[in-house]
Amino acid sequence: MKISLFKKIAFIAVIVLTLPPPLHANTLSLGYAQTHFKPPSSTNDKGDINNKKGQGINARLNYMVDNDWGIITALTYTQREGKTEGNSVGKQNRVTQTYGSLSVGPSYRFSHFLSVYSSVGIAVTNSYLEQENSGGRRQNNGGKKRRYTSKENDWGGVASAGLQFTPSDKWVIDIGYEYAQLRDNRAASWIAGVGYHF
Repeated sequence: MKISLFKKIAFIAVIVLTLPPPLHANTLSLGYAQTHFKPPSSTNDKGDINNKKGQGINARLNYMVDNDWGIITALTYTQREGKTEGNSVGKQNRVTQTYGSLSVGPSYRFSHFLSVYSSVGIAVTNSYLEQENSGGRRQNNGGKKRRYTSKENDWGGVASAGLQFTPSDKWVIDIGYEYAQLRDNRAASWIAGVGYHF
């Protein structure tokens, strides 16, 4: 009995669609990261810096050890700019705040379409403050007041978790969340990106 061409094609298609992904199908993804900084509850700042969120980028490498388990490494960097209330009435200081994190952890592939991951690591924030001379004394260069620039940094631990969806054999959609507990602050980041299997 002859098998029709249509049945042959259908049989091959079923086999291809049900095959697991290739062994060691590593993934590199890049995405958009948005960080919400949470200062201590004792902070009473009337500037707009606390209403702004950091924006930046996330890079994530999922290196598969076998067909199910992998090791994931992630880097996140975001930045925000705004103003805080100065020492003098009506004066505001300009602030630039950056956030960076590095984390490593396991990943597990539930199926060809879904993987989950979690990681822990370190996080650092840097705050650059530019403020006017509160004494109001003018300098000779154009009548401008002297400006002072200071830098503060904070560090702590970070933990993250997320999902990777595989709509095709080559492309991945990455959605993640990370939370950093620093010495004086907290930072929460949402991440969405696109990755590529290689």
